[in-house]
Amino acid sequence: MNPLCPLCRAHPGAVHARWHGWQVRVCPGCHHGWTHPFDEAARHADAPHSEGYYETRSMTDGVERYRARARGVAAQAQGSRVLDVGCGTGGFLAALGELGWEGIGIERSPDAVRAARAKGLTVQECTLDDARIEQHSFDLVTMLHVLEHLPDPASALERISGALRRGGTLWVEVPNREAWAAGVWPPAQRHVFDLPHHLHHFSASSLQRLLRETGYVGVDVTVSVPPLLLGLVDGAARARRALLSSRRAAPPTSGSGPEMRRPAQASAPGSGARTLNAIRRTLPGWKLTARAVRSR
Repeated sequence: MNPLCPLCRAHPGAVHARWHGWQVRVCPGCHHGWTHPFDEAARHADAPHSEGYYETRSMTDGVERYRARARGVAAQAQGSRVLDVGCGTGGFLAALGELGWEGIGIERSPDAVRAARAKGLTVQECTLDDARIEQHSFDLVTMLHVLEHLPDPASALERISGALRRGGTLWVEVPNREAWAAGVWPPAQRHVFDLPHHLHHFSASSLQRLLRETGYVGVDVTVSVPPLLLGLVDGAARARRALLSSRRAAPPTSGSGPEMRRPAQASAPGSGARTLNAIRRTLPGWKLTARAVRSR
């Protein structure tokens, strides 16, 4: 039996990838992917992390990375109250707190909750379904690599919508099943799909569809750029700026007046953005980031 797509319910899925008896199936209509057999995978996804899972990771790793991410998110949201769903050990929530946000986390792992509370954070040890959330009380809700683990992401997004104030911001990050590296490099494929723990495998279009169908507006989904290529583009841009600056600062050559000097050519407006967009289309990175707004 080939079950219908859990997002659009209109098409059965074609096998996209296999790993140790598990399959990623993709809908030919909405391009959403899911793990098959789904019900069995959901039991794995629902199982808590093994004891000591978080103790094997340094709780201080990635502090600067969280701070940079928090600055990016805070720049696109307004208000002061944030709910971080699946907050883990609280690194991101703590970084938002440094920026003046009053944060509450939801996390079901006892190990992670202990680590987060040791940072002085307010964290409920429960699932989203069991969380005590005051309606329309948050300006920002974040879900960083959580949605792909949930059996029913639509229900989760609808519940979160009730927690947001009108005009509040939802920020979601999920793996990109269309990542270029996942198609050519097995370790990247295992990282993106993470079978059977990831139940859903989003494309940019399927994530956008899900958010719109659950009542969000202003939906903007961004595909990441592979870090190596991002570094190359950034390095090339810096080199070009340095070259143009040196040309402007250079004195005229002997025997030539100012009228004989050729002005340095400025970068074309938006050229860097066009380069990044071209990379996203041809060599998409492993992460999707979505920003959306509660409308009702």
